[in-house]
This record gives sequence, C-alpha cells and structure tokens, in this order.
Amino acid sequence: MEFEETDRPDISAEAMTVRVILFFVTVAGLLLCNDTISLAQQSPIVLERADLLRTETGPNGPIRYLDGNVWITQDTLSVTCEHATYEEEPGRLFFKEDVHFVEPGRQIWADQAIYYERDGRATAEGNVRIAQDSLLIFCDRVVYTEAREEALFYGNVEIHSLPENAVMTGDHGIYNRPREHGMLTISPRMIRRFDESDSLVVSGLCIEYFFAEKRAVVLDSVEVERGAFHAWGQELYYWDDQEHARLLGDPIIEHGRDVLRADTVDAYFSDKVLDRIILTGQAVATSPVDSLFPLPKNIMTGQRIEISFIGDEVDSIHVQGNATSTYFLREKGEKKGANRVSGDIIDIWISEGRIAWIYVEGGTEGVYYPQHLERRALADEEGLPVLGREP
Repeated sequence: MEFEETDRPDISAEAMTVRVILFFVTVAGLLLCNDTISLAQQSPIVLERADLLRTETGPNGPIRYLDGNVWITQDTLSVTCEHATYEEEPGRLFFKEDVHFVEPGRQIWADQAIYYERDGRATAEGNVRIAQDSLLIFCDRVVYTEAREEALFYGNVEIHSLPENAVMTGDHGIYNRPREHGMLTISPRMIRRFDESDSLVVSGLCIEYFFAEKRAVVLDSVEVERGAFHAWGQELYYWDDQEHARLLGDPIIEHGRDVLRADTVDAYFSDKVLDRIILTGQAVATSPVDSLFPLPKNIMTGQRIEISFIGDEVDSIHVQGNATSTYFLREKGEKKGANRVSGDIIDIWISEGRIAWIYVEGGTEGVYYPQHLERRALADEEGLPVLGREP
C-alpha cells in the first residue's frame, strides 16, 4: 500500500502536518460453501492531520506511527486522538489518548481503541462513553461487530434512555442499533424516574428493552418496586405507552399491607398512578383487619379478582368465578364476628379502609361467625396457600 502526500504545508519548528490517503480492500462477504472471501473496493481511509508521521517495517509489513492531533476519516466516520498506529497488512488501527469516534447518529469517547478498516469492527476501552440516537451509554469496554450495528458492553454498564428518563445498569449488555433493542445481564437493574419522589425500580437476571416499542421484558427472579407497590415473579412484561405491567411465574404483589397472588397479575397505571390490578387464575387477596397486627386477615379468592384504586387506597373489588370472601366485622374498634360468603360474583366497596358494602350474585351462600368463633372463619377457607413473602 502506497502513501500519497498532498497539500504539504510549510515545515515549522512546532509540527509538520501531512495528508495521506490509504487505499485498501474490505471483506464484502463470506462464501459458506468453501470458506473463501469475496472482496469489494471500499472508500479509502484518509489521514486528515497529524503532527508527526514515521514508518517502520514490521514482520507483517509496514507500520505507520502517527502522533499529535491525529485526525483520520473513512466515509462518514471521523476519528481523532493523540496517538495512532496503523498496521497495513491486517488493516488494523490502534488509537490512544482522547479517542473520539464521530459518525451520523453516534459518538464514542474512550482512552484507547482498535479499529478494523475492512469490516468496520471496533473495540474501545477505558472510560467509554457513547452518545447514540436518544441513548447515553457508559461502560469499561465496548466491542462493535461488523459495520458497528451491534455493540457488546462490559463492566459497569449504564444505558440512559433520555426521553423516558430511564436508566438500565448491569455488568454486561448488548445493544442492536437496527432493532433498537438493548439487553442487560449480570445483576441488571432498570430505574424509571417519574419525578423526584416517584420512581419504578425493576431487577431480575435479564432485562431487555425495545426502545422503538417502549417495551421492557424482565426474566427470572423478577422484583418490582414503586412506592407502596412491591412485586415478585419470574417474568415481567411492561408496555410503557399503555402503562401496563404483566407479571407471571408464581407472582406475588404487596401493596402496603395487602398481599395478592394469582397465575397472572396485570397492573394498570393512569398518569403514572396505580389505577387497577387484575388477578387471573387461582386468585387470592388478603388484607389485615387491624392496622397494627398481621392477623386476622380479610381473604378473597376467585378465578378473577379486579381491584380498583383511588389515589393510593383501594376503592372497590370485583371477584368472579368460584368467588369467596371472608371478612371480619369491626365497629368502633370492637370485634363483631366474621362473615364468609360465596357465589359466582362478589362486589365489595371500600370506605376509609373498611368494607362499606358487599354484593353477592349467583349460587349465594353465607355463614356468620360470632365474635367468640370468628377464628373458625379462616379455618374454613379450605385449600388456601400460605400467603405473604419476605422481600
């Protein structure tokens, strides 16, 4: 490969600036049938600026050393740094000190980097910072695949989604630019801040985010927390635009002192405030009767339970399918026994944290337990699982 020198400036005592054009061929495709390589001509790498340039002959051919205010371009890619080394035969460039990649829609800053001219692969290390589309990414090391369409992040990874005011952290990540898809593993965590005092925190063993769809998927050992809302499960799906979260895999939800569980839990928010929760399949909901003691508890079961909220308080409960409700009666702090009712549908309205009204429809049955027998009300709830879970 030959160098062409153009526009030679006057030589000064401080520096000499040269401009060279490096011509090369790049890998265009791999023929899978015989493992041969097809080559196609690409645009050249251009050395736009350097204070010093020297050439040595290495074991694999010429090696160019560039120092001081280095600026190299290739098509729409621009790279600046303080020191660069170009190995001609493998088509490999090493950049050191104040490395800065610039191309449409993306910038990369790092302490050092390696760039492969033939297929556009790149690796950057040390205080890596990436501004890409609407994302700001930090990590210890990043590896870009061919044409820099996919990036692999390593060490102290932070992905900031600016429009959503969301941050994903972990120790290993992948971002695919054409798909606008990000994934974090190894202690991943996602935080979505709504305001200074309100944030959604999600953790699991794997977190995926589809930025174009504003959809998150969290798998394995899932934990979700937002204010008084705390949940656990094995799979979480969250649709940001709909403010809808779905939790699967033996899900458990705690809202204040209320505990909910079912096969599937759907939570809906309105203007960032919890609006309703729907439990589907073997649904169970419990709530302590007294604010200071864990027992006794009001219990509801059914195939579907829908709980509506006003502000941070339960407003109403709709139970459907083999519906049962066991609730304890209190009047001015005095125990008045317990009721157990069942039917096809049970509707309950809540006022000031107490059951104000209850409606039962279809196959209605009811049992009243006087105060001295009220504990039998819970014992008659056959087949109930052990409720509650330590965070």
